[in-house]
Amino acid sequence: MAGEASLPVFSIGPDWSKDLLHRYSFRTDLTTAEDGTEQGRGTRNTPRVLQEYPWTAQGDDLRLLSNLSYGKGAGRFQVPVWTDGVSLDSSLASGSTSVPIDTTLRAFAEGFAVIRGDTALDVELVAVEAVAPGELTISETTRTWPAGSIVYPSRVAFMEPHAAEDFTGDTAYGVARFNYAQANPGTATAPLTMYRGLPVVELPPTWTKDPGLEFARLLDVHDDDLGIPVQADQAGIPLGTQVQSVRLVGREAIADYLALVYWLDGARRAVWLPTWRNDLRVTANLSAVTTTLVVAACGYTDHVNLALNRRDVRITTRAGAVFHRRITACAKVGSTELLTLSSALGVAVAASDIAQVCFLQVARSDSDTFELAWWTGAQVDSVLTWRALHRADY
Repeated sequence: MAGEASLPVFSIGPDWSKDLLHRYSFRTDLTTAEDGTEQGRGTRNTPRVLQEYPWTAQGDDLRLLSNLSYGKGAGRFQVPVWTDGVSLDSSLASGSTSVPIDTTLRAFAEGFAVIRGDTALDVELVAVEAVAPGELTISETTRTWPAGSIVYPSRVAFMEPHAAEDFTGDTAYGVARFNYAQANPGTATAPLTMYRGLPVVELPPTWTKDPGLEFARLLDVHDDDLGIPVQADQAGIPLGTQVQSVRLVGREAIADYLALVYWLDGARRAVWLPTWRNDLRVTANLSAVTTTLVVAACGYTDHVNLALNRRDVRITTRAGAVFHRRITACAKVGSTELLTLSSALGVAVAASDIAQVCFLQVARSDSDTFELAWWTGAQVDSVLTWRALHRADY
C-alpha cells in the first residue's frame, strides 16, 4: 500500500513480565462425508497474523501512547516485531545505509525496520532494501544511533481498540493488539521423517500441561423421546482430538516449529501423529529378524483388532532409536498378545531396552489458528490440538 513510509511507529514496547503472543490464522474449507472422511482446501495464500502484548508505560511514553491511540487508532501503524530485535554492537552514524547485525532466523524482509533507543520517543523508521545474513541495506539514517540501540523488523498493521488501566495519573498498563495489514509469507517445511506416504510429527509434548486424548465418535442418533434411543457409529472409529503443549527453546527450534505451522496450512494437511502414551508393554526380546512383537495382554486383539489408527506403531528404545511398523495380524495367547509386524526391526532389541511403544494415527490440526506465546526472544510455548482422521487408504 502507498504511504507506508509515513505511517506512525507504535513504539511502546512489551512488558516482558508476561507473554507476547503471535497468532497465525489460516483458512481451510472442509467437506466432510457421512462416514467422517474429509477433503480440505486452503483458501488463503498467507495466514493473517496478530501480535498481542502487554505494555506498561509512564511519563512521556504514556502520553505518546495515548495520543497515538486517540488520534490514529483507526489507521495503520508501523509496528515492530518485538520478538526479533537485534542490538547494535557499535554506534551507527547518521547517513548510514548499511546496518551490521545478525538477521538469521529473524523476520527482517524488504520493507521497513525500526531503530529504537531507550524510550518510545527515541525511534526512527528506515526502509529496508536488502537483507543479508549479517547486514541490512537501508535508506539513510537521519541521526547517529549509539551501541545498544535495537533494530526491529517492522510490519504494517491495524490496531484493535484497547483500554488503559491507570496505576497513577502518570503510569498505566494495558494490552496492545495489532492485525498485520500485509501478506505474511513464511517458509513451509514438512517433517523430515516419512512413513507410508505421510510425514510423522516427532515433536513430543512438554508436560507443562497434561496432554489430553479424546475418543469422540461420529454418531447418528435416533431418539423419539418415547422408546429406547438408537445410535450408529458412522465412522466405526473414534475421531477425537489430541492436545499437546510444546516448549521451544532457541531461535532454530522456533523457526522449525513455525515452518511446520506454515506447512500444515491450518487444518489442510494430514500427518502421522504418535499418541505419546505407553500403549503397549513389550514382554519378550526381539531378534534382528523377528516380526512378532510380544506384549502384555491389554485387550487389543479382542477390542481393537487392526482398526484404523490403531494398526501402526512407533517403537522407541532407551538409546533413542525409533522404528515405525504396521501391525498385520494379532492373536491372544494366555497372558500375552502376539502382534505381527510388517517387517523386522533389523537389530536385536531387549524388552527392557524399549522405552515406549505407542500407536500412530492419521491426523490434522483441529484448528486453522496457531498461537505462539513468547516468554523471551528465544523461548516459546504453544499448544497443538489435533483431530484424528478417517483415512482408509492409510
